Amino acid sequence: DSDYADLFEEIWGPGSLDWENDFEGTYERIA
Repeated sequence: DSDYADLFEEIWGPGSLDWENDFEGTYERIA
């Protein structure tokens, strides 16, 4: 859902949903 992705980026910052390139790092930020 792109709306959720946009909201997520507003909260966590641009590139925070970079699953493909930084899955481990993204997971660490969320957890």
